[in-house]
Amino acid sequence: MLVSEVRQSLSHRTGYARLPRRVLASAYHYVRWELPLMRAADRIIAVSDEIARSLGRWFGVASKRIEVVYNGVDTGRFRPDTERAASIRRALGLGEDEAVVLFVSHVTRQKGLHVLLRALPRVREAWPRVRVVVVGAGDYLADGQALAQRLGVSPHVLFVGEVPHERVSEYLAACDVFVFPTLRQEGLPFAVLEAMASEKPVLASRIGGVPSVVRDGINGVLVRAGDPEALAEGLLRLLADRQGARQLARSARDTVLRAFSVEHMVRGTADVFERVVKARRAP
Repeated sequence: MLVSEVRQSLSHRTGYARLPRRVLASAYHYVRWELPLMRAADRIIAVSDEIARSLGRWFGVASKRIEVVYNGVDTGRFRPDTERAASIRRALGLGEDEAVVLFVSHVTRQKGLHVLLRALPRVREAWPRVRVVVVGAGDYLADGQALAQRLGVSPHVLFVGEVPHERVSEYLAACDVFVFPTLRQEGLPFAVLEAMASEKPVLASRIGGVPSVVRDGINGVLVRAGDPEALAEGLLRLLADRQGARQLARSARDTVLRAFSVEHMVRGTADVFERVVKARRAP
């Protein structure tokens, strides 16, 4: 996480000036708040297997005090919906024969938009009718737009801007592939879970807590973080094998229904509270 914070700072134009403050703030937060709280807590809920491992590695928390309760999403809102898909595609001016690749995130450099944009020219060599839709705003948005211009792919990238969360499901319903090319040590990204619940093939970075839910070749595709060539290969694979992509998408939704729904998250969290309270009352 500290490496991610350093990279995040350096991606800004004033990054070097901001870096000392960010590093000191992270160190203060770790020493003053995180470490004491982690050591004092009866139980710590980790949202992914990677977070659970990091608690032991960086905070010295015994495994018996760690409970993994995965993030969960509303599978009623995030679901396959051909009617909404057709509506949003018409609204965006997307052709029925166009392959739509969706990127949804707060747009910082660490979310990897530039990796997707650099992969796009190679993808278009094989699939000229591919469009990238970018949903989100942030301090890297203008840089991303400029990069698309330099790469000559601007006509094939649609920057939608910020969208209310309650409408994200519409864009997910309309896409053919969801791409999450993050460079950060994510906990367990809701965006990935929402795309999987929407029954979309997911192409994501193999980093942080993402592999806790995305299994390469089973319910999605994982690639090396920060590698445009690997991302292009993964995307071409999904576009070329539509039947295989549909199977991954169905498995993705089944995965969320089985273990990553909001009901599972609430029930798991409540169970942890009940066990802790019961142990406290026992003496």
